[in-house]
Amino acid sequence: MRRVLLFAFCALFAQFAMAQKTVTGTVSSDEGPLEGVTVLAKGTTIGGFTDSRGQFSLEVPNAVEVLVFSYIGYKEESVDLAGKNNVSVNMTQESILDEVVITGVSQGRSTTK
Repeated sequence: MRRVLLFAFCALFAQFAMAQKTVTGTVSSDEGPLEGVTVLAKGTTIGGFTDSRGQFSLEVPNAVEVLVFSYIGYKEESVDLAGKNNVSVNMTQESILDEVVITGVSQGRSTTK
């Protein structure tokens, strides 16, 4: 009988310890939806990217409270989940580069006969 109770307790504990939720949402900017935004559950290695419509879906542990959104050229955004299963994020651009410098090196060989 003890074994059955111990097994039931362990199974119940494992279910609560491994409890997860699905968080979905959309990421956009003033220009429209953003494709390829990195979405990361803070404090974990769980993450993903937005699709071509700026949408994402992540399975995260119930203990996760914050999602972090990052994209090149935009300010990093953190969103508190606080019981939410659906979030909408509007990212703002960081300062735009005024100048881009491209350098290249060419190496030529000459052959003589």
